[in-house]
Amino acid sequence: MRLRNITTRCLSIVWASLFLVLPSTALPQSNTGVDLIPKKAWWGRYGYVNRTGKFVLEPQYEEALPFSDFIAAVKKDGKWGYINGEGKFVIEPRFENAFLFSDGAAAVQENSKWGFINRAGKFLVEPKYENAGIFRQGLAAVRWEGKWGFISKDGEMVVSPKFDQVYFFSEDRAGAQVNDLWGYIDRTGTFTVPPKYAEALPFSQGLAAVNIGGKREDNEFTGGVWSFVDPKGKVVIDEVMISAALPQKGAPSRVGTDGRQDTTAKIEAVENGFRDGKARVRIGSRLLNGDSQGPSWGYIDLKGNWLAEGNTKIPLNFTNYTPGEGFTFESDILGNRGTASDVLQTAKNAETIGKAYEQVEQIERDADEEFASADRMAELGDKEAAQAARQLGKEKHQEAKRLRDETDRRGGEANANSIKYFDQALKIYQDFVKENPDDLRRAEAQYKVGEMYEHLTKYWDAYKAYKKMVEETASNQYWDLAIERMFAIGNVYLAGQHQMMWKIPMPADMNKVVEIYQTIIKAAPFGPYAPLATFHCGLAREKQKKWPEAVKYYEEILDKYPKNDLIDDAQYQIGYVWSKAARQPEYDQTAAQKGIEAFQDYLARFKRSDKTEQATENIAMLQQRLSGGSLSVAKFYDKAGNYPAALVYYNEVITQTPDSPAGQEARQRKRVLEDLISETKQQTKTPDKSKISFRSNPQAQPRNVPNP
Repeated sequence: MRLRNITTRCLSIVWASLFLVLPSTALPQSNTGVDLIPKKAWWGRYGYVNRTGKFVLEPQYEEALPFSDFIAAVKKDGKWGYINGEGKFVIEPRFENAFLFSDGAAAVQENSKWGFINRAGKFLVEPKYENAGIFRQGLAAVRWEGKWGFISKDGEMVVSPKFDQVYFFSEDRAGAQVNDLWGYIDRTGTFTVPPKYAEALPFSQGLAAVNIGGKREDNEFTGGVWSFVDPKGKVVIDEVMISAALPQKGAPSRVGTDGRQDTTAKIEAVENGFRDGKARVRIGSRLLNGDSQGPSWGYIDLKGNWLAEGNTKIPLNFTNYTPGEGFTFESDILGNRGTASDVLQTAKNAETIGKAYEQVEQIERDADEEFASADRMAELGDKEAAQAARQLGKEKHQEAKRLRDETDRRGGEANANSIKYFDQALKIYQDFVKENPDDLRRAEAQYKVGEMYEHLTKYWDAYKAYKKMVEETASNQYWDLAIERMFAIGNVYLAGQHQMMWKIPMPADMNKVVEIYQTIIKAAPFGPYAPLATFHCGLAREKQKKWPEAVKYYEEILDKYPKNDLIDDAQYQIGYVWSKAARQPEYDQTAAQKGIEAFQDYLARFKRSDKTEQATENIAMLQQRLSGGSLSVAKFYDKAGNYPAALVYYNEVITQTPDSPAGQEARQRKRVLEDLISETKQQTKTPDKSKISFRSNPQAQPRNVPNP
């Protein structure tokens, strides 16, 4: 029997790793970030299609990998690079070979050696290995002198190269082969399950498929006996349990009760690991209700119970489930929740349905916007554009109805919304955390609590859930994700997202914003988000006009992260903060002098920066400030032709000394400039906005909140 190519080692390990426990058609949206699938056109080039099979990115690549972490590796003109969902190269083609991004890194080949790059295309680990896999749970497989081991993102060899072949880490275990036999190692490289299997697939949902006695030839694995084991090697499923109604009765009844025939069958092949509570397997011949049934493919649940082929409703607890009848979330919440795995699976099912309804709701909003656009076009007399917008709105409404009906059939409730199911999933995840303090999946459940709060737009609660997970658990596959989500929430509050207090929207509290970023800095002081979090603490203090505290954070970047890309922005921002402070009476001359010194340091250290001209201008402005105050600065900008900036300082003079000669002069000149600006219809931003500049970094955003 030919299985999916999940056990081809070395160069194909990356492909194998992502498709092992996922449907063969596509990676899930949450993992890929882009809902497109690579497809080869009949003339031999690869492009990307959407769910309907329509090419969104035209076939133009020699080879193409699936999207992961929002970008995809493609080969063009003999070299590999990475594109985004619009088909634009974010990393230009220059590599001999390339793999998928995972955990923010990707393996690439240069000069016949393998290393790892970040999303900016810079090497995290210089190319020196004979081969490499992908990062999972903070570790990546590499081959050195013919043997495989694992490294961290800083290039440290965490597990020494001593294995013939390996799989990636999944659920803190990795398959490893020595002397042609497979076992499982932990993150220290110690075998927790001794090598004794002919094949051992990665763990998923607490179980892994293993084979004894089988043989591999090329990409085909045949024979032997398959079973599923837990992380300690204990056999959990060694045969499939099948139940069906007896022919003479036929009435539905519970498994194992009167009126049903029960039997078992051996597992002859495994297509993939568990996902959403089920795994696709082939079972052998069996005798059921007096009939001999041959081998067939289908699904089993986490207890080894046979499910009808194609069934998408997974039982919460097989003892109170009749195949084909499914289950209801209401009954699960009230009781009979089964094992911890059952409870966790119930939450995931509710979450899946919530996401489906969330997608439906977004399409419905898009449709309404198209109809509103059609009305606007009709009012303007553009009938053709109005008709096109109205037709698009109808198509979107039809698509929304189709998806809603499909979700209803998958277990949703008619006319339900996403909030209902996200709220259900939240409660179940919270209960799981409380009731299973020692379960290895507790960290996942706690992370999911935060994720559900985000879907419910309760961002402060989401932050607290992520913080709890980070503070109470050691590094795991959800730890880095929690850091990323906290950073995203901090960014949205920093940008002005209101917080709810007694159901009343209140301005974002910058002290809470700083608290979020400080949590990140404390938890991961040398992680990729720590410098950015420190910088954003400075921006938050700027919004509060706490100038010395803001400067302290920018200086912290210079001291703690001298090699980070943000140091030039931090140095510039120090000068900019003091220039703003110089406008306040309590700082005035001292702040102006400090601003001049900071900008002078910036010019000395970053001579090739794109902001040198701005820094030079700011020094001149501050020197005017020292010599003549606000009126002098206003005249400085007035003479330079920067009228919006001049108005800022003329207004300042009018506010400070409205009846003085300087105030009268400022008022007169202000009227002249306002007339000039009105006549020429200039659209220039004020200097307060234009001077806040720091290098753009890709930042994750909380769900359901638009990018600021």
